[in-house]
Amino acid sequence: MIIFKIGGSILTDKSKYKKIRGNEINRIASELTIISEMNESKELPKLILIHGAGSFGHPLVKEKGLQEKSVTNFLDVLDVQLAVKELHSKFIRVLSDRGIEVQTFHPSSFVVTKAGEIVSFETKQIEESLKRNVVPVLHGDMVMDSELGSYVLSGDRIVSYLATKFGADKVGMGTNTPVLDEDGDPIEKVDASDVSYTNNSCDADVTGGMKNKIRELLNINHKCEAYIFDASEEGNIKKFMKGCPVGSKVKTKRRA
Repeated sequence: MIIFKIGGSILTDKSKYKKIRGNEINRIASELTIISEMNESKELPKLILIHGAGSFGHPLVKEKGLQEKSVTNFLDVLDVQLAVKELHSKFIRVLSDRGIEVQTFHPSSFVVTKAGEIVSFETKQIEESLKRNVVPVLHGDMVMDSELGSYVLSGDRIVSYLATKFGADKVGMGTNTPVLDEDGDPIEKVDASDVSYTNNSCDADVTGGMKNKIRELLNINHKCEAYIFDASEEGNIKKFMKGCPVGSKVKTKRRA
């Protein structure tokens, strides 16, 4: 099984509220058509696709301070959920127009956290989609939290949770930059010791940026191939899907 997350910074311009990168979304969809081609030839394992919230979610969460405190105004939460669903709808429409069979999943409908930790994540519907070679598409979202009221569940966290849950063979995170050290040089292989001196992303990201992506991949609780790569470079997504090494390889855990 492959789990792949495309960053919201690729789909949108994070510096401008609800600004879609239409050309990039079309390019990404074009590269992902390899899914349909390889499904027909029985070459591709099952795939789960996840995307970030980009400029549809992060600015609202930051403006309303939803990542900093217990939530009391659920109208603010709803604003974020509706904005992210708007991006999700646009993205999956382009995928479906390219002939990729997808099924939409909104985490706010089936995930519960407690102080930010996932305590309930219903996956039966995802499993049914996979049985039919339909690609489940999830996204970062605001979910119910039993202590905080609501919690910002990042797409990165969804990646590590589902990778562990399903025992994924290969995991990828497509960002708008390679993994760089503090001197701006690419890092080919990443382990726990690298996190402290890895460059982070811009302040617009309320879910931890590049360092959080690395931490989530490091927390996958079994050994699998895991990569973070620059998905803004044409061809990299297709390379990843075809099984080629791309970007920075992250060392994951062996199952205990």
